[in-house]
Amino acid sequence: MSTYVPCGGPDCLCLCPGIDPALWEQGKRENPDPQKFFPVVKVGFQELQKQFKQQEEHAGSLQASMNTTQEEITQLRHKHTMVKAAIQEAKWKQANLTRRVLKLVSAQEIERKRGVPLDQTEEQIRMRLEDLYMQLMQPTQYRGCLNELMAQMCVRPASSQGGPRYGLVGDMEGDVSQYVAWQHDALQAVVGVLREDLSVADTMAEEVLRKP
Repeated sequence: MSTYVPCGGPDCLCLCPGIDPALWEQGKRENPDPQKFFPVVKVGFQELQKQFKQQEEHAGSLQASMNTTQEEITQLRHKHTMVKAAIQEAKWKQANLTRRVLKLVSAQEIERKRGVPLDQTEEQIRMRLEDLYMQLMQPTQYRGCLNELMAQMCVRPASSQGGPRYGLVGDMEGDVSQYVAWQHDALQAVVGVLREDLSVADTMAEEVLRKP
């Protein structure tokens, strides 16, 4: 039986005494990489057992290296998860700080311009906000349409036989009601923002009028 070990030089390819030349030539032909290995004839079970132990030791060292690499990969994944969580928390903190900074800058800008007359752009914004507020408050606009739609949903005219002639399916009725409620809440939020903006604009206008 022949095996292959790392080549130590050109002399390794010399035929050793007591080895069949045909087996030696066959071993050289079947060498997977003649530049790195040379054939070695194994005679007896002791040499086979020795080779088997060497292979076991090499396989054990490879398995240990794989286990170490797997542990390092697990640690890196854990660190990656921790870093992602830290980045997400930093993003939340940054968003909160950004909102606080904007709020402080807005308050500072209001104090800085207290007593200063509105410029043309600010006056246009104020007029636009007042116009939007008046449109929302009109009965024929969005609020009135929503109230009318909700009233129509609650009404179900009865047929001549006493049963419902038309209406919404139970599941669809709940979905439509929820959607209309969301729209109503959104309009309420817009109205609240407009009221706050108008209050700020009125305060600025009062400061302008008080200025001697």
